[in-house]
Amino acid sequence: MKKQISILFLFCCIFSSVWAEKTDLRPDTIDSQQRLLDYYLNEAVRQRLLQHYDQSVDLLRFCYLINPQNATVLYELSNRYTTATKLGLQYAQMAVEADPKNILYRKNYADACFNNGQIDLAITQYEILSNTKSPSQDKYAYILLNIYNEKNEYQKCLDVLNQIENRNGPSAQYDLQRISIYEQMGNRKKAIEITKNLTKTYPYGFEYQVLLAELYLNDNNTKKAQQIIYNVLEKDPNNEQAHRSQLLIFLQQKKAVEADSTIYSIF
Repeated sequence: MKKQISILFLFCCIFSSVWAEKTDLRPDTIDSQQRLLDYYLNEAVRQRLLQHYDQSVDLLRFCYLINPQNATVLYELSNRYTTATKLGLQYAQMAVEADPKNILYRKNYADACFNNGQIDLAITQYEILSNTKSPSQDKYAYILLNIYNEKNEYQKCLDVLNQIENRNGPSAQYDLQRISIYEQMGNRKKAIEITKNLTKTYPYGFEYQVLLAELYLNDNNTKKAQQIIYNVLEKDPNNEQAHRSQLLIFLQQKKAVEADSTIYSIF
């Protein structure tokens, strides 16, 4: 296989001189070099589409010799060597340095950093992407949020979430995510406060009332939890989520008869 690649590489060098001669181009001019680069780059892409990956890489290596600062060539090389390798990471970084404004190349570099365990570098790139206007801006912000969550950096999670909300406007979805983050932080008081506001904003959103009851139950405030669940079931007797919460309340209170009855109503 290496012999085949070397032959192809040699063929590229020979063909390039013949091609330049036939087209009456001087290989030391920028225009002729660009034409030569475009030709071999297109051929490298064609070989990749044909799943001739070794030939594609060899052609890309030749393109790199023509212009080692061409961002497209560097990006293609990073993917041919895969971004999970150090060589792929190196080419991905070089592509961004060659074309810093290209979102695709920066996303590729961010992924390469993450795949190679360079988490802090990945965070820096995702921060740039999350602050760069594009259709995928929120997607990059959520990737960043998930990384912070894995690192237990919850305040930074909240900062990213605030950034997303400031961009898109208020939404119950963001409040629910905040509640989850505050629960992970152990700040149940704040989680309850946000949930209370949701129940006021959406008085007929029984899911928020049930959530509030569950937060009270987790906070060992069974009385408040039970009162909320009773109110929900009074208005919506078939609310399965409320029945499940009621079952948890009865189990915590060790009321076996009531628990059995609730189980029967659920199933």
